[in-house]
Amino acid sequence: MPSTRLLAVVPLLSSIIAFIITMLCIFAGSKPGQLENMNLYTLNTSMFGQTFLNTSSSPGHSSIFEKIENDAKKTANELIKDVEEKLHIHDFYSAHILDYCEGYYTNTSDPKKNITACSNSTSFFHFDPTKTLENELPHNISISKQLHWPDDIQKDIHKLNMLINVFFVLYCIGAVVVGVALVFTAVGMWKPTRLLCVVNFGTAVLAFLSLMMASAMVHSMIIKVVHVVNKYGNDIGVFAYEGKRFLGLTWTAVVLMFIASVVWVTMWSAARKAERGPKVWDERGE
Repeated sequence: MPSTRLLAVVPLLSSIIAFIITMLCIFAGSKPGQLENMNLYTLNTSMFGQTFLNTSSSPGHSSIFEKIENDAKKTANELIKDVEEKLHIHDFYSAHILDYCEGYYTNTSDPKKNITACSNSTSFFHFDPTKTLENELPHNISISKQLHWPDDIQKDIHKLNMLINVFFVLYCIGAVVVGVALVFTAVGMWKPTRLLCVVNFGTAVLAFLSLMMASAMVHSMIIKVVHVVNKYGNDIGVFAYEGKRFLGLTWTAVVLMFIASVVWVTMWSAARKAERGPKVWDERGE
């Protein structure tokens, strides 16, 4: 059945690519600069505290007073930036599945990340921005009192910890099942029997469901975190951005395993017809 074997190349390639993507999603950011653009979300603290100075100018201000006001704001912002650096507050913190990374932006007009350090990779990792910033501040400075960090950010992110645990487990299950599916797919290419087609279909569907649920959970978690941070943090100069590349890749793995499942169903149907052989009609046409 050369045509059937040729068709088996599709789920084989889909499984290989899905397995690689899943591994990249799990281990991205485990070292400084390693797949940093595949973060779950980024917390931008480069403007932390500066928005307190952004008071609007009244229409009656003359240009000379506006210039003085702008110069004063610029000077104050630069001082705040110096204070932030002395307090060891980084420009950004990017969350990954196993850890988080921190660093500074190297260009203000076209910001590029310069990773300075990453935390230790840990299973069931929970990125806590409040605790992370508190650990970098001197002991005599309170992030909530002196720097007006909103408590609502910590409360809402803490509620998502259980969801983080679940999607991590699902990612691990998905990675293992995709690996198993990859092995059975390679075997099924040489002898695509009905039994192997059923086994491959089962593993492909299980991998598809695991990755789909993991991707849906992590997607909803990212949306929630970004919404909460921007809702309560924008007023103090803290912003959050979704990891669009991570989301694109994790859903790509889901689509690939769905394609693999559909192909194995098609191959099972073809193998079933081939084993039955051509239908024999009796004289009555039945």
